[in-house]
Amino acid sequence: MHCCVDDVPEVCQRATLYRQEKDWKQYGAQISRTALVNWIIYCSQNYFQWMYDYFHRELLKRGFAMADETRVEVLNEEGRKAQSQSYMWLL
Repeated sequence: MHCCVDDVPEVCQRATLYRQEKDWKQYGAQISRTALVNWIIYCSQNYFQWMYDYFHRELLKRGFAMADETRVEVLNEEGRKAQSQSYMWLL
């Protein structure tokens, strides 16, 4: 599965873990969504924390913050129906 930003449609760049799990299975690799999400969490905590800290410091230097709000569907969110909308904010 080759994913290069320049030669893959935009929809492929944001493939859900469900779709990625299905794609890997098609190529003969049994990689569960649980494994994929654990890799994402591990990498974010062990390789990208320094980047988060840098951008957080830079954000706090500003007199204002700009944000983008995106609706997302989160399945099995405690206290909510399975298909209810949640929101993600990017500052």
